[in-house]
Amino acid sequence: RNESKYNPRTLFYQGWVRQVIDSEKELDNLLMSIANRQPPAAKYTAQDDQNNKNFIPHAQPLWWLS
Repeated sequence: RNESKYNPRTLFYQGWVRQVIDSEKELDNLLMSIANRQPPAAKYTAQDDQNNKNFIPHAQPLWWLS
């Protein structure tokens, strides 16, 4: 099993949920990317990921929609 590069580890899934909500891509394409374990776009995880240089400890809710 591979270790997540995200901190918190669940951010992989949170990022994909955010991307599905915000994306205009076809759902089939997004789900295939998730199934192939491709990471979500950084713009959906950066501020919540403690391993990212753009991490903001108390980011505003729904920051990724702006």
